[in-house]
Amino acid sequence: MIPYLWTVAAVPAVNLVHASPLDVPLLLWWALLGVLVTAGSIFVVWRLDNALDAATADDPTAVQR
Repeated sequence: MIPYLWTVAAVPAVNLVHASPLDVPLLLWWALLGVLVTAGSIFVVWRLDNALDAATADDPTAVQR
């Protein structure tokens, strides 16, 4: 949900700001940060999934995916 909210819900609000850090439009910085936030979110989910797999590897009653 975080990448979706970052991209869809917050962009209209960010687009109203007319700042240009380093002569680059703020919306471009926002999109770049969105890529990093999305990659970080995917990494966190991947780590949680691996931890769940490791925790259920020795449990014979666990449901296999």
